[in-house]
Amino acid sequence: MKAGAKNVFLIEEPIAAALGTGMEIEQSPGHMVIDIGSGATEVAIMSLNDIVYADSLRIAGDAFNNSLIKYVRHKHKVTIGETTAEKIKEEIGSAFEPNIPTEKIYTGRDVTSGLPVMASAQVLSALKEPLKAIISSTRGALEKTPPELSADIAKNGVIHHRWQGFARKD
Repeated sequence: MKAGAKNVFLIEEPIAAALGTGMEIEQSPGHMVIDIGSGATEVAIMSLNDIVYADSLRIAGDAFNNSLIKYVRHKHKVTIGETTAEKIKEEIGSAFEPNIPTEKIYTGRDVTSGLPVMASAQVLSALKEPLKAIISSTRGALEKTPPELSADIAKNGVIHHRWQGFARKD
């Protein structure tokens, strides 16, 4: 309002994420949105312009980065920073075992070897704990959703915002 807007409306994050993807939330079919930010993940089920179920977790992109940093330190005896962890996550991070394994070299600080090699299977292992929490929340949302809306979600897929800030339908 201080910037000169006549009207200001506040909406909940999952609704903003859904609208940002072009989702038609005013329709009766159920929609699920998983919005993974840097510090929190929002899981919501929507129908008819309203949130039917919502959950917020304090686990998101930063938790994935921290898991990678700890994993590399423990497994390779190498210290990597936040920027390298973010790069690993974006380039070879996955919630599923990839069909084609990927190996890349990332630099870190180590007196003996200097360069850790991170295979995509190792990254999946490093991300396991934060992923479990998000999957558990998603499963809980579906368990508490009316069967008709769950069927719509199974048919139409899930919209998710990733830490890079773009949305995708799966």
